[in-house]
Amino acid sequence: MTNNKKNNSLLSDLFYNKQMIIYLLICILITLLLIAFNYYRSDYNYLKKKIYKPLVYTKYKKSNNKEVLVQVPTINIRNKIVEKINNEIASDLEKFLKKDNNKVTYEWELNGKVLSLVIEKVDNNTLYTPEIKFKTYNINIEEGVILSDSDLLNIYSISREEISKKIESQFMDHYKKELDEGYFDEHECNYECYLGWRNIDNYLDNVEYYIHDKNLYVYKEFSVYSVYGEERYFTDDDFLIFITEKE
Repeated sequence: MTNNKKNNSLLSDLFYNKQMIIYLLICILITLLLIAFNYYRSDYNYLKKKIYKPLVYTKYKKSNNKEVLVQVPTINIRNKIVEKINNEIASDLEKFLKKDNNKVTYEWELNGKVLSLVIEKVDNNTLYTPEIKFKTYNINIEEGVILSDSDLLNIYSISREEISKKIESQFMDHYKKELDEGYFDEHECNYECYLGWRNIDNYLDNVEYYIHDKNLYVYKEFSVYSVYGEERYFTDDDFLIFITEKE
């Protein structure tokens, strides 16, 4: 009887241990599946064409002998509208980069479900001074749609007139600071003269909307060059103008 009890106890222990091992394996499997699922859902990986790359990545980059940087972006999302955007970007930059020494860079960020991408092009083949242009894309990646300028104005509850005043205020500040720093005096170049050198006829011409840190900005194109040597005053940050915060 004693041996039978011992045998039964051993069998019971083995059965219990086997159950525990199976239970632990199931728990590990469930945990791994949850980790994989969370990774798949996080950062919108489930929308990506290439899951291990970011939502926007550099399709190719190079620099020529003059160290002019070229970074051509592509949006890493499986969507017909995004595919059309990528084709548009590739076609436009292919033509632009046929000219030697032209520069292309980009930045992007994700604010909630809105992906914002800005492409900066510097044309170094113009007659007098380099020409700087910006192109932005704002995409609701969950719905797979491009947000128009009007969409953004509605989202941020702001009018074009208010935006025009914000941009005007920025350039008025620049003008006053350049006066203070002695680039010229107001008798030789008043504010209208100043805008003329900037090639600004209308504050809302050549603006591109961009979302940064959940706030609305515009990229405003203007010339930094004049007979007063002002290119030393401006930086890349001066093209990006804060408009309003998200309510």
